[in-house]
Amino acid sequence: MTLPRLDGGPRRGHQGSMARVLLHLPHASRYIPLAERAGLAVDDDEIERQHLALVDDRTDELFAPVEAPGVVTVASPVSRLVVDVERRRDDALEPCAELGMGAVYTRGVGNVVLRPNLDARERERLLRCWHDPHHAELDRAVAAIRRQETACVLIDAHSYPLERLPTELEGAARPEICIGTDPEWSRGVERVVERHFVGSGYTVALNQPYGGAMVPNAIRLEPQRNLAWNHSFHSQMAPCKGFFSVMIEVRRDVYLLPGSHLPGPRFNHLKFTLNMLYRRLGKLNFWTGRSDTSPGPPEPL
Repeated sequence: MTLPRLDGGPRRGHQGSMARVLLHLPHASRYIPLAERAGLAVDDDEIERQHLALVDDRTDELFAPVEAPGVVTVASPVSRLVVDVERRRDDALEPCAELGMGAVYTRGVGNVVLRPNLDARERERLLRCWHDPHHAELDRAVAAIRRQETACVLIDAHSYPLERLPTELEGAARPEICIGTDPEWSRGVERVVERHFVGSGYTVALNQPYGGAMVPNAIRLEPQRNLAWNHSFHSQMAPCKGFFSVMIEVRRDVYLLPGSHLPGPRFNHLKFTLNMLYRRLGKLNFWTGRSDTSPGPPEPL
């Protein structure tokens, strides 16, 4: 059985079913449009301090696919100081909103006041301008993969600093690689990712210091609509048979020079490791739970 692929080539039936990797980069940008800069009540030096602490510098370069064809990327175009597209739109549902760091930040690291007079109308404008289009793009990417691919593995790509941020779990481990999971949507993919990084020489922890995994609105809000993902190849998987999600947080000293946003000596090794991970996930048979390129025992999904 052959089915069309997004790249125009043939796709196998369920006995050789492959996955498409969807790369999500919500915090890689430092860009603040001039029209939005006036809404931040701090000087440029403070903006730089906040960016050094909060922006996932160079993750767009670090996670960029090179030898991994077919990886789809969705990235926020603006700094999270404009709008944090990964936070819940409703502050009542977002724990970080208690720190002034919901979808629209009123405070930053060090409890610095960023927006002293944010009203509901301005907040809604910012969300409609930046938050909603980002999630619409993410939903479109998932829908396109869903129509023509056997499975979608979303990788939520982040980095974190050596110093603890206010949104982190207190007293948590600070490994070189943190893998965030969701019990409903990761479903074993995290073990494949963990073994990959450990085998490449990195220290790894699950859900420390950050936990969770990104799930697009199209999946989270309407899981039943996705039960027929790809011709029922995944009739034994639930709730959304073809969708998996995992977060990868890289400690910044692993790939950046300390105190800067310049690449460090291990940048290229980690970039290579990530690209090998995309290839491994893309060739993983989500029907049998093993890689078609690996003669070893099945991966326990």
